[in-house]
Amino acid sequence: MTATFKTIDRWMFGWGSPTSLGILRIAVGFLAIFNQTFLAWQYRDWYSDAGFTPRWVATRWLGELPAFALDSSGRNSLSIPRVNLLATISDSRVMLAVLVITVILSIFLMIGLWTKSVAIALALLVMSLQHQSPAILHGGDTVIRLLIMYLALSPCGLACSVDRLIGLWKGRIAPGPVVAPLWTQRVIQVNLAILYLMAVWTKWIGFTWQNGYATWYPNRLAEFERFWIPEFMRQYPMVPITTYGTLLVEFAMVSLVFYRPYRKWVLALGVGMHLFIEYSMNIPLFSWLMIIQYICFYDGEEVTGWSKRVGERLRRYRVKFSLPDKSQGQLAALEATDPFDLVEIDSQEEKSASLAAAMIRSPGAWWICWIPGFARRILK
Repeated sequence: MTATFKTIDRWMFGWGSPTSLGILRIAVGFLAIFNQTFLAWQYRDWYSDAGFTPRWVATRWLGELPAFALDSSGRNSLSIPRVNLLATISDSRVMLAVLVITVILSIFLMIGLWTKSVAIALALLVMSLQHQSPAILHGGDTVIRLLIMYLALSPCGLACSVDRLIGLWKGRIAPGPVVAPLWTQRVIQVNLAILYLMAVWTKWIGFTWQNGYATWYPNRLAEFERFWIPEFMRQYPMVPITTYGTLLVEFAMVSLVFYRPYRKWVLALGVGMHLFIEYSMNIPLFSWLMIIQYICFYDGEEVTGWSKRVGERLRRYRVKFSLPDKSQGQLAALEATDPFDLVEIDSQEEKSASLAAAMIRSPGAWWICWIPGFARRILK
């Protein structure tokens, strides 16, 4: 029993590469940009008293009780304190400014600039916005709020980030593998497993899921219609197959996904299920938010090893890029943008590939490719 607890402790509170968290941060930031942009585009509809959800709707939805109070019968009543920095704001122009700020912070989170401070600020603003207008929330909103909160507590800025490149460039960070506590990555795994467990539990209670025709109904609801699907997918025997298949895949995401020999197959089934939902049903961002969390089931060392193996398969595309008079820190920063090892960088004067060829092979440099002349300037 002691050995079992020690194994769980090492798994939950061990240290390792934060690469998986860095990739998750990029994906969460990218989807947060879309989510907040959609809200900002129609801010008057969602965040003004002239819109669909005026402030009195939020008050009625959440209630006005303080943390501890007496209800109408005189008994003690407990309500959960909620973070809302915008509770006293009713000016829609201020709400628009806040939404624009959340988009900017989402961009910074995606590229990993001032990561820790940005993640904390973004978490507070997203929580405030959702508590400001809770009647419009859907599952994707809840998932993205939780993920930003987890990222704010994680070392996600230590990998795949501008912060790391700047630290290497200026010599504040030593080149080589990064090791960090990974408990937040484990929490995301456990949280995702609990989500699927509750999905299976609540569905199995339902009569239609037990009898195998639950997936027939969403295909008949106009509000969920998205793209065309073949008619046979709406008929027997595909309806029972998709109904029970959904339950099996979700249960596997609770159990078999933690067993490494079966992990990739379970995750592949989960990706397939969510891609079909994304294609066939109008549920904004939810499937993508579920899929991006799957990276947390892989350790950072596994992700790095995979990128090196891909680089070996693409070795015929390798090029040599020379940068004379560059320090070791600057060379290390440039090498960190090339996860596939397709660009050999040194500080010697010799025949060199073009800057464009080097940047195309370095995914970590793509974020600056759209800025005219910026890459040449930083390489002078």
